[in-house]
Amino acid sequence: MKRITLISAFFVTLGFLLLPVVTLKRNVFNDAMSCRGVVKFHKEGQVLSFSVKQEFHKGKGIVILSGVLYRGNAVQGYISKTVSFHYVKNGGFYSLTSDGIIDSPQITMSIQEQKRWLPLFFSQTGKTLNLEIDHQGLSGWVVSADSVPLYLCEKSD
Repeated sequence: MKRITLISAFFVTLGFLLLPVVTLKRNVFNDAMSCRGVVKFHKEGQVLSFSVKQEFHKGKGIVILSGVLYRGNAVQGYISKTVSFHYVKNGGFYSLTSDGIIDSPQITMSIQEQKRWLPLFFSQTGKTLNLEIDHQGLSGWVVSADSVPLYLCEKSD
């Protein structure tokens, strides 16, 4: 009888320890997510390096990106913008549609250069961006487009 009580106590304790982990994993991105990441794209001898912050909450969201375009060590331009959007979720797939775009006064990249590097979602309202977002560990997500991982977005407050 004592052995059954010890075994029961063990499983009850284990259940209480695992409950927050299972609950966190299940609810990680059901209603809300806020994360930050760093992205570098290389193209034709240039590098676009920027930080990104994303927030999703019940069908609406915001993405903030800020970075620098380089050719070698020389700065070619700066980009900093905020895009508000609404999204539709289907499993791990998210279809984002841009609602509003705010360009920072510090942008020196031309709109043509922005369109060369970034999807139209970042320069024209009403444009769609399709992403796959997969939970990675307890505090991050892998953000992919067209099955190509783009960056790890780490949980932020």
